Amino acid sequence: MKSVSTPNTGRSRQSYSLRHRIATGALLLMLLMSAVLTLLAWGNAGRAADEAFDRLIGASALSISDSIRVEDERMEVELPQAALAMLGIRSDARIFYRVTNPRGDVIAGSVTLGLGLPLAEATEPLFLNGDFRGEPMRFAITGRLFENGWATVFVAETLEARQLLRWRLFYPSVIALLIISLLALAVIWFGIRRAFRPLALIEHDLRRRAPADLQPLHANPPREVSHLVDALDDFMMRLQGTLDLLRNTASHAAHEVRTPIATIRAQAAAALAEKRPEEVKARLRRIEANAETAGQIVNQIMADALVQHRLGTKEAVSVDLLALCHEVIDRLDPQVQPFVRLLLEQDADAPCLVMGDTMAMREAIRNLIDNALKYAPDGLVEVNLGRREKFWQIEIADCGPGIPVDEQERVMTRFARGKAGTAVAGAGIGLDIVRQVAQTYGGTLALLNRQQGGLSACLRLPAATGLPSSAIGNAMISVVMTGVALLMISTQPVASQTPSQAIQPRSLSILASPDSGVLQNLADRFRQHNPDITVTIQRVQASLIPTTLRGNILAGNTPDLVFSHAADLQVELVNDGLALPIRAANVMGLPDWAVWRRELVSFGLDHGTIIIRKSVMPEAEMPATRLDLARMLERLNPQFRSRVATYDIGNNSLALLLASQEARFSSSFWRLVRAMGASDVRLFWTSEEIVAGLLGNEIDIAYNVFNADIAALRKDGRFAILPTKDYLLALPRTVFIPRKNQDSALTQNYWLASSFVDFILSREGQTIVAAAGLLPIMKGNESAVQKSQLSGFQPVTLGPGLLAIRHTHTRSQLLETWLQLVLTR
Repeated sequence: MKSVSTPNTGRSRQSYSLRHRIATGALLLMLLMSAVLTLLAWGNAGRAADEAFDRLIGASALSISDSIRVEDERMEVELPQAALAMLGIRSDARIFYRVTNPRGDVIAGSVTLGLGLPLAEATEPLFLNGDFRGEPMRFAITGRLFENGWATVFVAETLEARQLLRWRLFYPSVIALLIISLLALAVIWFGIRRAFRPLALIEHDLRRRAPADLQPLHANPPREVSHLVDALDDFMMRLQGTLDLLRNTASHAAHEVRTPIATIRAQAAAALAEKRPEEVKARLRRIEANAETAGQIVNQIMADALVQHRLGTKEAVSVDLLALCHEVIDRLDPQVQPFVRLLLEQDADAPCLVMGDTMAMREAIRNLIDNALKYAPDGLVEVNLGRREKFWQIEIADCGPGIPVDEQERVMTRFARGKAGTAVAGAGIGLDIVRQVAQTYGGTLALLNRQQGGLSACLRLPAATGLPSSAIGNAMISVVMTGVALLMISTQPVASQTPSQAIQPRSLSILASPDSGVLQNLADRFRQHNPDITVTIQRVQASLIPTTLRGNILAGNTPDLVFSHAADLQVELVNDGLALPIRAANVMGLPDWAVWRRELVSFGLDHGTIIIRKSVMPEAEMPATRLDLARMLERLNPQFRSRVATYDIGNNSLALLLASQEARFSSSFWRLVRAMGASDVRLFWTSEEIVAGLLGNEIDIAYNVFNADIAALRKDGRFAILPTKDYLLALPRTVFIPRKNQDSALTQNYWLASSFVDFILSREGQTIVAAAGLLPIMKGNESAVQKSQLSGFQPVTLGPGLLAIRHTHTRSQLLETWLQLVLTR
């Protein structure tokens, strides 16, 4: 009985289950993802609960602060019922509150609540965690500014409701995550089992085949396995081609070598039988000739096998044709070297680079030169190297018999020879080797008969890009480093352009409200960095920007940017969906109050100033706060009658916005307005009119003149520009990119507009903003806004809160109250 043994592959195999490995990896990955998602869900639930309840206690604190009143020099609070009732809706939390006056005295609520917490310095609620009576609390702290300082409101609630809401938000997420994880694992295991079925079918197909059956697999696998099947089919096709080539080569080699070997044996037998020395020598010379022929045939077949191997396995590299030509000629027999001459055309400057395999190309050039020497042994062989547009050409010209036109295509096929080659030793594969090398690397081989006699073989190969392979890595590193350096230069906005934009003329259109020239200065400097850009600015009154912009959109000539000092109007336009997100890197560095939805950004802040003619009062008596100014006007009313000026807020949108924010921010505002009305205040529409009145000695005091408009007064020593110590209410200068239509695409001008915004927010742009009298936004500038540097700095926050001033009733009520106090006559 015979024993059957499995073939030994020469290596030990360790059996393992790929299915189990994939399933285990999937399980570990699911556990890790579940743990991470659970932590994220817990954190998100906590943040969502805090945000929801913070809004409630913040609204409650603001409602309480609005109810604080001063009557008969005494501060009181009428606690709104809704302020605490809103916190008790569907909540079991306990509520505590405390209200203190500017001196810190408690005027309502729990005396010990919030001790140790900071007092309010702004109207925006501040949320902090703390303890009260041994229990953890969440505090909302807000304030309201009065003549003698800030009143502070503390509202606190216990955390039971927050924790309950957190768990309610967390449990569904975890349960859903657990169910999804289990289902995912089941689906993964089922998918693994089905995914391996096509592999089993392919294995069965391969095992039942005969050893010589290399036909493509008859399978219809899924896309994920089709790559493996295609690779197997391709491998078998290449293997079949290799076997066919080996059979063909062996057959032709046997046929070509059989004749010279048979001749050698016959001549050797005849030489052994020959007795005359002369005949023996003749026989030996014939044996030598046939041995040489057989050797040449074997060498060509070996060279063909080597080239086939190199073309199939080696990657293309940079090859210098000039160096190869020199190398091939240097390796020739010294007796034939004088008959080979290498000629370079005028444009053939070294190196002559192409992409290919060095050994294969060397063999191709050697075959062409050998053919020329064999068929024209007594003539000169010229090797001409030159450039033909995008190709390098090697032309080998001889003085032989040439090749008839009807044979030129056939002699370049495998084992084919022309009539002129019947008397010359060879296997007929030299030109086939050359053509295969040329076709593999995108070139051509052409045979032409010369007019003066002989054959010209032209080998053309595509020229490489010019860098040798050893320099490609350094060049790539250089390009990458250059790109990084360009991206780091924020003053070069064109870095974000696409390649097509660099060759096209570009223009940037801007719709803007009148200013003191800051926008023009920014545009001029931007054009210095980008000389190919044209910047056009259309100026209209701020109140007309909404109408103008909507009209331009309907007409199809939407501007690329909209600039305005009227932040409320800009917020209204952005809120209506007329803006696109600004893709500028420097926007990420803006504070929260200076950017809204990443669509509206502030690039500078303007604020009102108090200007007093120095001759009307000593410097020591100059008012330091708005309350001091009101008291001074009340005391010196006759002296300044009709000598005080401010804006007519009914005809100046920026002044109206500033007045609305002051009325909300400070209780001293209305007292100052009443004092100015009693002094017969003069109302002007523009800053230019106020500045002209001061310079013309018609006005002694000007209130809330915008800092960016008083450049002429800063240089005039007759006027004092007072830095108020109570607060500095700053209004944002804003910009946004308008949406051209509802399906607006990110066009070239969109990226150009974003680059301009990026430039404005850069160090150079913010320096120009500061030079125009505005407070810059971005950090890193010499005069950048820092709360520690500006006393009472209070920027107006961009956002929906500014929409309130756009409400007709709200605006009318403000104007009516303001006019009643100003127009006392």
